[in-house]
Amino acid sequence: MNKKHLVVICGQYYPSMSPTGRCAERYALLFSDEYDIDFISESQDGLVQRVEMANGITSYTVSCRRVTLEKQAKGAIRKVIHSLGTLLLFTNYLGNQRWYKKAALRQLEIIHKEKPIDVVWCICSPMAAICVGADFKKNHPEVRVCSYTVDPYSTPDRVRPILHSRKAMLDFEKNTLIRMDSVLLSEEVYNAREELREAIPACRPLPYLMPPFEVSKNIPKRDKVLVGVYAGSFYEKIRNPRYMLKVLSKLNRNTFKLVLYCKGCENVLGEYSNVDNIEQHGLITPTQLAEEYRKADILIGVGNSVSEFLPSKTFEYIAQGKPIVYFNYKGHNSQELEIYPLALQLSDEMPVETACASLLEFCERVKTETVREEDLAAIYTKHSPSNIKQIIKEAFI
Repeated sequence: MNKKHLVVICGQYYPSMSPTGRCAERYALLFSDEYDIDFISESQDGLVQRVEMANGITSYTVSCRRVTLEKQAKGAIRKVIHSLGTLLLFTNYLGNQRWYKKAALRQLEIIHKEKPIDVVWCICSPMAAICVGADFKKNHPEVRVCSYTVDPYSTPDRVRPILHSRKAMLDFEKNTLIRMDSVLLSEEVYNAREELREAIPACRPLPYLMPPFEVSKNIPKRDKVLVGVYAGSFYEKIRNPRYMLKVLSKLNRNTFKLVLYCKGCENVLGEYSNVDNIEQHGLITPTQLAEEYRKADILIGVGNSVSEFLPSKTFEYIAQGKPIVYFNYKGHNSQELEIYPLALQLSDEMPVETACASLLEFCERVKTETVREEDLAAIYTKHSPSNIKQIIKEAFI
């Protein structure tokens, strides 16, 4: 059978995937039996490469002279080049991503000449990826061009170019998305951003794809000390760990230990670097992290302050079937965890002592429990591979 040809445009994919890149890969691989799949992404080391991945995807990385020089330079020279890139953020809508639009579009045209493309799927962020698809559609109206947005360009905390209002940024995003044949938005964006959703006729929500269930691989608890694991990035404004650390640092080290695999908010983490029941590490590989999940008793999360963003780790946690504790901002609760049988959600408006008591009571009650895979499948039906594939398939045709 002759396969069709799908090209995905995204930010970080090879050799290290961002959460968005990992998500894009998992969605794309649902179609590996029907499509030859290529990925175009930003080079992480300044090298322009074509790599045949073990999963059958062909990865193309693109770069520009400024990015290559920054990756290869050292010391003061690297800082100067990086500062130039920062300044470019304020110059126009795409800021320091203008090069990516040009380079990715050029690579897309080369791929199309070698083997005609049936579908281009653009993943935002970066916004430049969506612009690539819009320009390619103008040049090749016969090709189906779709987009998927989990990180809107016009979000309130985005750096604004000089003399550009947030309304102008919203108009730019809407006018670009309207040029797509089909637009998929994460459920959080779809529900929270009415002004974006209603401006785009061919628009529908796409739920997150549930990772493979890992319940059967869990390691039973043998020690007295409960181990909680947090994995992911922190952000000063939208995912700050301060309240979580205040609460967990109050627990006795003979009762509870928190192990962090994270980056971001180093100033906040530094305040708790000497707390004896908190162990801090940097990010680790997915394989290593899977092992830490298996050994953990409790999975710890921090919710976002912005309702249109869902921490991608939420579904990774759910797939483990283990007890989950989330620390949320006032007025924010995870709807995904509200239907999870072994979840505790705490609000930062709750006194620390009260939160500690609730957490300990929860841990004692559920520390040896797991959610069965068949129950997870029944609860999260709309996140199943078959449902997700059907939604994307309708966008591709």
